Amino acid sequence: MKKWGMAVLAIMMIMPANRPAVCGKEKQAIKKTVQKDKKEKKKKVICIDAGHQLHADTSLEPNGPHSKVKKMKVTDGTVGRYTHVREASVNLAVALKLEKILKHRGYQVVMVRRHEKVNILNSKRAEIANKAHADAMIRLHCNDMGESHTHGFFVCTPSRHNKFMSKKLIDRSLQLSKCLLPAIEKQTHANNRGLSYRDDLTGTNFSKAPTALIEMGEMHNKQEDQLLVTASYQQKMALGLANGIDAFFH
Repeated sequence: MKKWGMAVLAIMMIMPANRPAVCGKEKQAIKKTVQKDKKEKKKKVICIDAGHQLHADTSLEPNGPHSKVKKMKVTDGTVGRYTHVREASVNLAVALKLEKILKHRGYQVVMVRRHEKVNILNSKRAEIANKAHADAMIRLHCNDMGESHTHGFFVCTPSRHNKFMSKKLIDRSLQLSKCLLPAIEKQTHANNRGLSYRDDLTGTNFSKAPTALIEMGEMHNKQEDQLLVTASYQQKMALGLANGIDAFFH
């Protein structure tokens, strides 16, 4: 019995000790890791606003929450000088292509409009993004400088003086805009005109999501006007936008 007891004791000594109970800090760390993984796997929500519509609504609305400054609720946009295609149509075509790409990449997409015959004021467009708890809002437009030699794209972002948005939201909108610029340039090879700081954009000022308004090209420039209406160039623009959105979240 003595030998047997000594043998059992020897075995117990060489066996690994029981794993100690997880302490409070370790539990908290594990919980945070699990929550982080779940958050990263959650689909990001992108709201796409194809700017303008078939008919303008010239009645007025505040250009930001509690603002005394009023602007038209929504305009019908410009028209290509050479193609005579409406800006609203180009914006919608790119928006639908971008939606398809983003969904394929695993994003959840909320569309402000899918048709021309709508009447959605700019503050309402932001409200659609806010109700969807969008992680980013992409506003698509084409520009009209009125000068045929001007060409290229640029991105409008709120300035640090914007009184309608928090500092964090302004910074995130700037980050989004900066991600979009090189991505669009790489896909389209268009002239990158950089950032334009704007605090008068109603749809941006009412947004609670990081927001970028992309002026995709000049519709009074012959070459750009003709490019913007082609499905191939619209696809390049949509790919650039999608790649910029990817860069923003990763």
